[in-house]
Amino acid sequence: MSTGQFSPAAPPRAGTVIGLLLAAAVVGFLGGGLVGALQQSSLLNPPTAAPSPTTQSPTPEPAASITVTADRSQASTSDLIRLEGDTQPPAPGVVLQVEQSVDGGPFAAFPVSIQTRADGTYGVSVRTGRTGVNRFRMVGTVGGEQVASDPVTVRVG
Repeated sequence: MSTGQFSPAAPPRAGTVIGLLLAAAVVGFLGGGLVGALQQSSLLNPPTAAPSPTTQSPTPEPAASITVTADRSQASTSDLIRLEGDTQPPAPGVVLQVEQSVDGGPFAAFPVSIQTRADGTYGVSVRTGRTGVNRFRMVGTVGGEQVASDPVTVRVG
């Protein structure tokens, strides 16, 4: 029979406390393993659609080009100006036409052309009597494509 009085419980024994701590550690360890397993399973992380395979397009061929350099940036009207360069891809036997622009005017055919060597390089000397800012470029068909080099500038006078 209860008298309505509260009697304090006896303090827990050291063995009981250690047992409870061990039980909590085991539950925590097992619970953590269960959560980790669920995270890796499809229950918590449903599978996503596999990425579709990509089709690689073939690497495009490099664009055909012609380069040109001049051996000087200034010349007198009696000086020879050496123009040299190459074609890319290297193309032997390509006929290159020299074009000239004077003082910002339009490019026009200069009366000199040259054929590229076996390795696609070329070299030609020109002389002009036109004073002012002369720009020279090379024009030709490389790899079936009509291309022009960037111009080089030589001040003649």
